[in-house]
Order: sequence, then structure tokens, then C-alpha cells
Amino acid sequence: MFLITRRHKQNSAGFTLAETLVSTFIAFFVVAAVWSVYMMAYVWWHEISPEIEAERAARAAVSSIVYGAVDSTAGTDTVGINTYTRRNGIAWARFDPNVTLPATPTISVDQKTINFRLEADSSNARQFYLATDAASGKKGVYYKNNLNQTQLINSTLGLTNLQFSFFTEAGVTNYKIVKVLATVERDILGTRNIPKHIKVEYADYAYLKNEL
Repeated sequence: MFLITRRHKQNSAGFTLAETLVSTFIAFFVVAAVWSVYMMAYVWWHEISPEIEAERAARAAVSSIVYGAVDSTAGTDTVGINTYTRRNGIAWARFDPNVTLPATPTISVDQKTINFRLEADSSNARQFYLATDAASGKKGVYYKNNLNQTQLINSTLGLTNLQFSFFTEAGVTNYKIVKVLATVERDILGTRNIPKHIKVEYADYAYLKNEL
């Protein structure tokens, strides 16, 4: 007779050292990846996003002033059988060379307010100016029409400075070109111990359209 010996492999319910190490490394990399994504989102929200918002507010301020918006008080134009309401930006302001300089439009001494008239107006009754919004405590651009109605341009909230000036070259001032400069300054903390100070400036020129 032959003696048959059978060996049964013992099943272990535990993990080997190699399996434990591999599992640990995988878990570590998963946690590290999640943490990296979290930090990228945190930096974006607390550091990059405020800079983008500052740039957006400055651009919105300049664009709103130069090109304006459709305004029922600005008069209308008729093309064929269609009637269109004009815009109220200073690019459509009326320049009058017959008045004593500085000609219309006029800029305040602190350069934060511009007074102008559109084609249908008889005086510089309209304004764009920088002021503080009582509800938010932030500065923004306000527009006043020829009916003395004032409105805040909400997309400009967050501005810290607004400056108007006439274009000057070689000591000669051109009253038909207005420079609009918007500034946004703020401190951003983000992941830093010391806040990062940012300053965004955006400028454009308005070439007055309605010259006499």
C-alpha cells in the first residue's frame, strides 16, 4: 500500500506585510490627491478669484462710463421705420467748442466726477461719479440723468478710485478725448500669513462723437 500524504494550504484571514504596505501607499496617495485638489480650490477662491473680481469691476466701471447703457432719457434715432433709444456713455457726449474752456464735458477738481450733455440736452445735466453705496459700504460708479435721477451701476461695486482727465500731449490738451481710469486696491490673505496687496488699474479713452 502506498501512503498518500495531502498537504492543505492554510488560508490566512490577515494581510501580508507587502499587501499592507501597498494599501498604505495607495491610501496615502489618495489622501494627498484630495488634499491637493482642496488646496487648489482654496487658493483659487481666496487668492485668484479676488484678483479676477477686481479686474472685472475695473473693466465694468470704464466700459459703463465710456460706452454707457441704453437710456430712455438720452433721446432716440430713427432708421427707416425703426426707432432706437440712444446710449448714455460719454463717447456720445456733446462737445461744444464755443464755451469758455474747459469745454463741455467738464471734470471736477478732484477728477472723480464728469459732467456732460448728450445731443438732446441743453446743459451738462448728466454725471458719472464715484460714491459709497450705503447698503454694502463699497464704492461704485453712479450715473445721474438729465431728470436728476441717480442710479448705482452694481457691477462696479468694489472700486477704490475713479479718475477722469482730458487727453494731453506735448502740453496741449485735447478736450474731445476723455481718459477714464478705474482702480481697485485690496489686501488678499488666502494661504499667506502676511496679506498680499493687489492694485488693478484699467483705462480707456472716450472720443466724443457729437462735435459741433
